[in-house]
Amino acid sequence: MSLLQIDFACVLQGEKFDPKPFLSWKQIEIIEVNYFGDMGKTGRYKNKPYDFGYIRFTNQKMELHEFIRVVTNRKTKSLIKNADRKVLHVFIQFSNQCNWEISPEEMSKISTLGFTLTISCEKTDPLESI
Repeated sequence: MSLLQIDFACVLQGEKFDPKPFLSWKQIEIIEVNYFGDMGKTGRYKNKPYDFGYIRFTNQKMELHEFIRVVTNRKTKSLIKNADRKVLHVFIQFSNQCNWEISPEEMSKISTLGFTLTISCEKTDPLESI
Protein backbone atom coordinates (compact mmCIF):
# COMPACT_ATOMS: atom_id res chain seq x y z
CA MET A 1 0.00 0.00 0.00
CA SER A 2 1.41 3.37 -0.99
CA LEU A 3 -0.75 5.82 0.97
CA LEU A 4 -0.01 5.56 4.68
CA GLN A 5 -2.05 8.42 6.07
CA ILE A 6 -4.15 11.37 4.90
CA ASP A 7 -5.05 14.22 7.26
CA PHE A 8 -7.03 17.39 6.66
CA ALA A 9 -7.02 20.80 8.31
CA CYS A 10 -8.97 23.98 7.73
CA VAL A 11 -7.68 27.54 8.26
CA LEU A 12 -10.02 30.50 8.53
CA GLN A 13 -8.74 34.04 9.07
CA GLY A 14 -9.93 37.61 8.66
CA GLU A 15 -10.05 41.09 10.13
CA LYS A 16 -13.77 40.66 10.89
CA PHE A 17 -13.67 36.89 11.41
CA ASP A 18 -14.70 35.58 14.84
CA PRO A 19 -13.51 32.01 15.56
CA LYS A 20 -15.45 31.73 18.85
CA PRO A 21 -18.54 29.88 17.45
CA PHE A 22 -16.29 27.03 16.30
CA LEU A 23 -15.05 26.27 19.82
CA SER A 24 -18.27 24.47 20.76
CA TRP A 25 -18.30 22.19 17.72
CA LYS A 26 -18.01 18.55 18.69
CA GLN A 27 -17.01 17.31 15.20
CA ILE A 28 -13.74 19.27 14.99
CA GLU A 29 -10.48 19.36 16.92
CA ILE A 30 -9.07 22.87 17.41
CA ILE A 31 -5.35 23.10 16.63
CA GLU A 32 -4.88 26.85 17.09
CA VAL A 33 -7.10 29.88 17.68
CA ASN A 34 -6.38 33.62 17.91
CA TYR A 35 -8.87 36.40 18.55
CA PHE A 36 -8.77 39.94 17.23
CA GLY A 37 -6.88 41.98 19.84
CA ASP A 38 -5.16 39.02 21.55
CA MET A 39 -1.46 39.56 22.15
CA GLY A 40 0.83 37.48 19.96
CA LYS A 41 3.36 35.21 21.62
CA THR A 42 5.68 34.45 18.70
CA GLY A 43 6.66 35.67 15.24
CA ARG A 44 5.87 39.09 13.84
CA TYR A 45 2.97 39.51 16.28
CA LYS A 46 5.06 38.81 19.38
CA ASN A 47 3.85 41.26 22.07
CA LYS A 48 1.55 42.93 19.54
CA PRO A 49 -2.23 42.56 19.21
CA TYR A 50 -3.59 40.43 16.38
CA ASP A 51 -5.51 42.47 13.85
CA PHE A 52 -7.50 39.42 12.73
CA GLY A 53 -9.34 36.37 14.02
CA TYR A 54 -7.84 32.99 13.17
CA ILE A 55 -8.65 29.32 13.66
CA ARG A 56 -7.07 26.09 12.44
CA PHE A 57 -8.96 22.86 13.02
CA THR A 58 -9.00 19.23 11.92
CA ASN A 59 -10.73 15.92 12.45
CA GLN A 60 -8.37 13.02 11.84
CA LYS A 61 -11.17 10.46 12.04
CA MET A 62 -13.05 11.80 9.00
CA GLU A 63 -12.70 11.01 5.33
CA LEU A 64 -12.31 13.96 2.96
CA HIS A 65 -15.96 14.04 1.86
CA GLU A 66 -17.06 14.13 5.52
CA PHE A 67 -14.60 16.91 6.36
CA ILE A 68 -15.71 18.94 3.33
CA ARG A 69 -19.33 18.48 4.40
CA VAL A 70 -18.49 19.97 7.81
CA VAL A 71 -16.49 22.84 6.32
CA THR A 72 -19.11 23.71 3.66
CA ASN A 73 -22.45 23.09 5.42
CA ARG A 74 -25.06 25.85 5.80
CA LYS A 75 -24.11 26.59 9.41
CA THR A 76 -20.44 26.95 8.48
CA LYS A 77 -21.20 29.16 5.46
CA SER A 78 -22.69 31.86 7.68
CA LEU A 79 -19.79 31.63 10.14
CA ILE A 80 -17.02 31.88 7.53
CA LYS A 81 -18.45 34.77 5.52
CA ASN A 82 -16.09 37.21 7.30
CA ALA A 83 -13.00 35.09 6.72
CA ASP A 84 -10.71 36.70 4.15
CA ARG A 85 -8.48 33.64 4.06
CA LYS A 86 -9.99 30.15 3.73
CA VAL A 87 -7.66 27.22 3.21
CA LEU A 88 -8.25 23.48 3.17
CA HIS A 89 -4.96 21.65 3.76
CA VAL A 90 -4.45 18.01 2.78
CA PHE A 91 -1.44 16.21 4.26
CA ILE A 92 -0.48 12.90 2.65
CA GLN A 93 2.14 10.44 3.85
CA PHE A 94 3.08 7.78 1.33
CA SER A 95 5.63 5.02 0.94
CA ASN A 96 6.02 4.30 -2.78
CA GLN A 97 3.81 6.50 -4.93
CA CYS A 98 1.35 9.27 -4.12
CA ASN A 99 -1.87 9.08 -6.14
CA TRP A 100 -4.80 11.00 -4.73
CA GLU A 101 -7.96 12.35 -6.31
CA ILE A 102 -10.82 14.64 -5.46
CA SER A 103 -14.23 14.50 -7.13
CA PRO A 104 -15.69 17.38 -9.15
CA GLU A 105 -18.47 17.68 -6.56
CA GLU A 106 -15.97 18.08 -3.72
CA MET A 107 -13.92 20.59 -5.75
CA SER A 108 -17.07 22.56 -6.51
CA LYS A 109 -18.04 22.78 -2.83
CA ILE A 110 -14.55 23.98 -1.91
CA SER A 111 -14.27 26.55 -4.70
CA THR A 112 -17.82 27.91 -4.33
CA LEU A 113 -16.95 29.12 -0.82
CA GLY A 114 -13.61 30.54 -1.95
CA PHE A 115 -11.33 27.98 -0.32
CA THR A 116 -7.76 27.51 -1.46
CA LEU A 117 -6.75 23.84 -1.58
CA THR A 118 -3.21 22.96 -0.55
CA ILE A 119 -1.73 19.48 -0.79
CA SER A 120 1.47 18.43 0.96
CA CYS A 121 2.97 15.01 0.25
CA GLU A 122 5.71 13.42 2.30
CA LYS A 123 7.47 10.19 1.47
CA THR A 124 7.70 8.13 4.64
CA ASP A 125 9.22 4.79 5.47
CA PRO A 126 6.28 2.66 6.67
CA LEU A 127 8.50 0.96 9.26
CA GLU A 128 9.28 4.33 10.87
CA SER A 129 5.57 5.03 11.46
CA ILE A 130 5.15 1.91 13.62
